[in-house]
Amino acid sequence: MMKTILSLVLILVFVMSFSQVAFAQSDEARSPMLYGLGSFIVPGLGQLLQDEPEKALIHFGVAIAIPVVGTLAAIASPVPELVGATTGLASLGWAVLSSIDAYRLAQQYNDANGFSAYQINAPV
Repeated sequence: MMKTILSLVLILVFVMSFSQVAFAQSDEARSPMLYGLGSFIVPGLGQLLQDEPEKALIHFGVAIAIPVVGTLAAIASPVPELVGATTGLASLGWAVLSSIDAYRLAQQYNDANGFSAYQINAPV
């Protein structure tokens, strides 16, 4: 369990350092679907790629805390199956909320910088 958490933290640190160099976008339209999908797969990734490291860390931390707390609760519970199902639903719900947040961040950026939906999806 500790090995998994350490691996995830190292991946997050790597992505954070890589995103500062490769993905920081200041003059291009952002694809809300891409950032939303990123945050659905790894909660906080879409926020991180949009230069919101504090928000990304919160989203990622909650995504890690949900299964940890769920495991501890399942150990202490007389009905661990119910706790396991609830933990799974909570993790899925958090991934959806993180995805929606990343999507809205990208939309707000595009609106603030005058990008239209056509510019986001236009072929290069």
